[in-house]
Amino acid sequence: EFELGGHVGETFNLNNAATLEKNPDWTASPIKTNGQVNVGTKLNYFNPAAVDFFTDWVIRKYTDKNYKLSAPYIRDMVSIDPADGGGFKEGKASINNVQLNTVSDQVFFAANEAAKKLDKLFPNHPNIGVNLYAYSNHADVPNFKLNPRVFVQIIPYQFQNIAFGPAF
Repeated sequence: EFELGGHVGETFNLNNAATLEKNPDWTASPIKTNGQVNVGTKLNYFNPAAVDFFTDWVIRKYTDKNYKLSAPYIRDMVSIDPADGGGFKEGKASINNVQLNTVSDQVFFAANEAAKKLDKLFPNHPNIGVNLYAYSNHADVPNFKLNPRVFVQIIPYQFQNIAFGPAF
């Protein structure tokens, strides 16, 4: 029923390395190591411009002039999952009146921001949304409500730091 993808952050890093290199405050660590793109680099979710750039890139399929709406009973989603692994920015911040206390808050905040853009683009098409995994250090419940366009796929038995299996 759902066509889902993950770890789009790696493709984002490869496709946008030049822009990210020009804006080093948009990433949690340098985008390049020894001249090579570090695909595992994480976005600096505390930087609103970085989140805006990332979410625009994630939903670009929907803003393309050739995009065709799917039937309302078919889910159409794109991944907003970060690159695999750790390396998120440490600390806490308040962005757009949303408190980001954890890595989960950072990742789910970006998903909500993308979903808000989709709310404006497609107010009558709630079947269009974003998806991401909940595992490792971004499996915890965020401290804010998720937009209904955000589809979270929990990975309960692998790569967990927050809880395990039945606890989810």
